[in-house]
Amino acid sequence: MTRPADTWAPQYFLASVGAGGLSVSFFLWLYMWVPHPGQQVPVFEDIARAWGKGDALQMTMIAVAMLAIAAAAFVN
Repeated sequence: MTRPADTWAPQYFLASVGAGGLSVSFFLWLYMWVPHPGQQVPVFEDIARAWGKGDALQMTMIAVAMLAIAAAAFVN
């Protein structure tokens, strides 16, 4: 019978830290692309407002950032 500690490697921890860091970096992209006056971070309403009246580049970057956040969270 094997224990999980017998097959654990430090790379597991480092992979989780890397995926978490990527998720935060893409959140910062979203933070910069979405105007959020009077608030410290953008909320869903700010993202929806930017999505509705943004130009094509801004909407594309918002979509890329949101997909990258979801992918990094899944990997984590």
